[in-house]
Amino acid sequence: MINITNDIANAIKSNTIATYFENDENYKSLPEKAYDVLAKGETSLDEIYSILLNV
Repeated sequence: MINITNDIANAIKSNTIATYFENDENYKSLPEKAYDVLAKGETSLDEIYSILLNV
């Protein structure tokens, strides 16, 4: 769970949210998370293909 602070709210509004979290060593992008789910065998390539292409 992420607490939405004023800084995070402003980053969302200005569309800079990805840069807000990129220094967090635990942060993963949606395509990275989708690949992890695929690698674990929890989904199929058909289900996440469009997410993987959105790198």
